[in-house]
Amino acid sequence: PNPPKYERNMEFYAWCKERGMYVHAPDPYYFRGINKDGMGYVETNWNLPLWEQITLARQNIYDGTWVKAPSQGWMFVPLVKYHGGWPQCCVEPAGFLHGEWEFYLSMYFA
Repeated sequence: PNPPKYERNMEFYAWCKERGMYVHAPDPYYFRGINKDGMGYVETNWNLPLWEQITLARQNIYDGTWVKAPSQGWMFVPLVKYHGGWPQCCVEPAGFLHGEWEFYLSMYFA
């Protein structure tokens, strides 16, 4: 019999950690091998126009710091169409929309 999905995931995370691999996953299992977890990651936000996404991402970063250090979290930038949406939801080609792209980069890396 195969182990449950949870146990397989935990074994995989431990296997990666033993080999010095860093795992960014949407699972908050730091003691089992995860190095970073999503910081307020809400997939439906990526259907919104870019400035609304940026505003919500900024709020999600702030809210996420109540439960973890900023360096424990990761975020997402929709470079291409993701979960539906229309062209106004994407930063493509990367860097073409200078204002939005620069705001994302400064928000996530500053």
